[in-house]
This record gives sequence, structure tokens and C-alpha cells, in this order.
Amino acid sequence: MFNLQKITSYLKRNKKLQKLGKNFFQEKLWSLEPSNVPNALAIGIFVAFIPTPMQMLIAASLAIYFKANIPISVSLVWITNPVTAGPIFYACYLFGKNLINNVREFYPNFLYYTDSYITPLYFGSLTVGITLGFVFFILAKGFYYFKK
Repeated sequence: MFNLQKITSYLKRNKKLQKLGKNFFQEKLWSLEPSNVPNALAIGIFVAFIPTPMQMLIAASLAIYFKANIPISVSLVWITNPVTAGPIFYACYLFGKNLINNVREFYPNFLYYTDSYITPLYFGSLTVGITLGFVFFILAKGFYYFKK
């Protein structure tokens, strides 16, 4: 296993990491407590499906804000690595395009002026990211509930 005190003391001595502030070094953000692991799963998976640069920084910032495990949040962002990003984002694009077209059957003016590829991509990515993040949050909560 690993010694959490040694890791946090090493991180606190690193001059570049000291610029991140005191919240970055809270032990709760680096431990596997049942209260912060489900949040970390939801954050990491949600951010992984958003096609934006600096996903790791976004995941770490959200983990600090929501008191989630930083290493889990940041590592899950690599679901969309350079090899898998193309197929995943293309699937999100197709899903978003299909979703927008289905909604337009009932609301013809829904996103009427946005026929570019960006709107279906982000619409699909947000929908998939929120859905999968929620599913893994519930699964992790259930795992910790039944582990007792």
C-alpha cells in the first residue's frame, strides 16, 4: 500500500504545486474515502466525454471544488486518449445529431440555426458524459453501500 502522509508531504514541498493553494493538499482529496470516490468517478467520466483541451486541469479543479479524489478524477479523463478520442467523439457526434433530429420532430425550431458539426458534438458529448457519470456515481455508491 502507500503512505498518504509521505505523498502529501512530498506534494507540499514541491514549489510548483504550492501555487495551487492549500485546498489541493487536503488529505481527503487524496484518500479512498467512500464519500469522495463516487464523486471522483462522476467528475472524471463526465470531463472525459467533453471535447475540450486541458481536461486534466478541469477534472482536478472540479475534484477540488466537489471534494472528490483528485487522482481518480484526473486518471479517468484518459478514457479519451489520442487513440480512443476519435471513435468516442464521433459516436457522441452521431448520438447528438440523432438526438437533435428527434427533438426537432416535436419542436421544429429547436437549434434551428446550428447545423454545424459542433452543436451535435457537444450536445451528444454532454448527454453521454452526464449519463455515464451519473451511472458510475450510482454504481460506486451502491458498491460502498453493499460493502458495509
